[in-house]
Amino acid sequence: MQLKVSQKLLDKAIKSVAKAVPAKGIQPILNNIYLKTLQEKLLLNATDLDFWIEATIPSQNQAEGAVAISAKKIEEISSKFSDEELNLHMEDEKKVLEIGSEKIKFDLIGLPGDDFPAFEKPDLTGQDFITINRQEFLSLINVVQISASRFDLNNILGGIYIGIKETEEKEYFLEFASSDGGRLSAYSLKLDNLGENPSFANKAVIVPIKIILDVQKILDTSVDDNVQIAFLSSQVVFKTEDRYVVSRILEGEYPNYMELVPGGHDKKAVVSRKDFQAALDRVAVMANEVTNMVKLSFKENQMTLECSNLDFGNATETLEINEYEGSELEINFNVRFIMDFLKVIDSDNVVIYMNANESPALIKPETGNEYIYVIMPLKSV
Repeated sequence: MQLKVSQKLLDKAIKSVAKAVPAKGIQPILNNIYLKTLQEKLLLNATDLDFWIEATIPSQNQAEGAVAISAKKIEEISSKFSDEELNLHMEDEKKVLEIGSEKIKFDLIGLPGDDFPAFEKPDLTGQDFITINRQEFLSLINVVQISASRFDLNNILGGIYIGIKETEEKEYFLEFASSDGGRLSAYSLKLDNLGENPSFANKAVIVPIKIILDVQKILDTSVDDNVQIAFLSSQVVFKTEDRYVVSRILEGEYPNYMELVPGGHDKKAVVSRKDFQAALDRVAVMANEVTNMVKLSFKENQMTLECSNLDFGNATETLEINEYEGSELEINFNVRFIMDFLKVIDSDNVVIYMNANESPALIKPETGNEYIYVIMPLKSV
């Protein structure tokens, strides 16, 4: 193996595929990244056998070859060079990969490439792909992921629901949802130019939250403007020009989350997102460390925020808000849940729809109806 490659592209590719390297590999070979020369490209992949990542980058290949290299060490080594052209060289019989520039050289002991598990890509013959803008996809993941459970990662609530909904009018929507039981995030994106009767209509998968966050970081390093998604029986594929990710999915049927979205609200508040966020950040200093409770009191065009802590004291702040409709109301929420929502949207104002102080509230950006956030109230102690 002998080639030249950009340090910047190599480092990004290594960091991308390293997401699939298991923390504790059952098979020692899985602690490695597989490198193989292709025509004018260098291929890298890694896996924990449930999650496969493949990346390709341009390279100038002088001699073909393949090797499995310690993921930890090659990631450390690639970051030690400046943005320059690197030389990679290995004699097949020695299995020592030389990585160097004009003044720096590392010799890294590797394993035969044939020892690494073969990446058998799913058969996608006749499979329809959803194609959406890559940055839009990354933004969708960012706003929905906040509600996924981080505790029971093998439970369906420890994943992101991604599904296709077909309406009676033959319109198709790509839907994302997550919930940890105390809140729900959902986003619906209309899909166009799909042709007639696409094979993925009404299909859905649940992708583990850890994997979907890794996918977000991996695709962020891609050069492609779009991402393609394929739904398989037990896997989901995310594909761009230079990144290919295959993930297992969580088994089980996701709840009909739209049934959890409250309706018939008789109270509505419109609040500046930045003012709301800043006020919450201030009063949260005094929130109880266990409940994280904040009490919101609404009347006319005014909202009062209050956090209390028996050990330290309390904090109160009153905000003038843009609009309030309905009778006066006091309602308690987890302050962290509200702050999570305000961090991932960019609307100038947010709209809060409420009924009683024991009913879930619906929060949305003022602009756009695609994203909804449902949050359960907390009972006063």
